[in-house]
Amino acid sequence: MKHSHWIVAPLLLLTTACLDLKPAPAPPVHWLDLNPPAVEMAPTGEAASAAKRDSVSLGRVSASEAITERLMRRTEAHEVRYDDYSRWTEDPAAVTRRALEEALYRQRSLRRASTLRLEVELVRLEIESDGRPAAVVTLIALAEDSGGVLVDRRFEGRAEVTVEGPAGEAAAASAALAAAVSDVADEVVGN
Repeated sequence: MKHSHWIVAPLLLLTTACLDLKPAPAPPVHWLDLNPPAVEMAPTGEAASAAKRDSVSLGRVSASEAITERLMRRTEAHEVRYDDYSRWTEDPAAVTRRALEEALYRQRSLRRASTLRLEVELVRLEIESDGRPAAVVTLIALAEDSGGVLVDRRFEGRAEVTVEGPAGEAAAASAALAAAVSDVADEVVGN
């Protein structure tokens, strides 16, 4: 009887070895492009004709600490959740800077050297999932020159998510960023 556990132990070990104990593979990571198409950021005819400025110096463009490479979804008024499997291919602050350069210097043909200095902070880049899903981008812009502050306010871009999934959310975020950047550029040019 004392040797029966020597027989049972190898049988138990052989049985567990036959079982597949591997965990299910993790879902693939979706790499999302935030760069807005330049066409979406084109100034309106009214904005181009109402231009009071011909130059602006683009200073610091940053993002709040909450904005990371992971896609952020707002689930409640005071609750957000990060998606570990949906990530931006590039730092959102760098994309915002390029979008501002495109809107100011290429589309509105402003000169870069100026006493007017523009600083922008990206404070919100998320997908609202309460009700109809929408991408929301919020920028805080501060424009000042030797005469004082000309612009100091929030600009919000919003776009509905029309296609389900990460690609549709990225397209909506891109459109929301384009709208916010265009509003910033129009405000700076108009002052």
